[in-house]
Amino acid sequence: RVVAASPPLLPAGRYNSYYIHYDRTVGGTIADQFIQFSGDIVALIVTSIGSPNVLEETDSLFGLAAYTYPVLGGRGLEDGNDVLTLSAADTLQIDSLAVGADFVDGIRVITGVVVPLPASVLGLLAGLGLLWVKRRRPS
Repeated sequence: RVVAASPPLLPAGRYNSYYIHYDRTVGGTIADQFIQFSGDIVALIVTSIGSPNVLEETDSLFGLAAYTYPVLGGRGLEDGNDVLTLSAADTLQIDSLAVGADFVDGIRVITGVVVPLPASVLGLLAGLGLLWVKRRRPS
């Protein structure tokens, strides 16, 4: 069981938010699933059934504004039955997830934003490289 600082804080910046939602009409187990993201995982937001619902509390910040998240009998993970692992900085492994018919298993994954180098900067670097090559050629 992982316990975060109270309240958990992320440094100022830009993040991507993903909501993983398992809702089955019949109970069962999901195991050995790997989900890879484009950026490194910086936070997992989960709630244990019966405790204050951190997922609901963060919907306004990280969720879709126009979407109503299903709750059914509960929304979160079951203590002792659900095991998640970070198998790499950008990969969430679902080792075991007990999914029931009367509640929703939900996990919110927060990743850092991968900022690509703008094309204008690449063009500038290429232009400077050509000028350098032209200058070094013998006349």
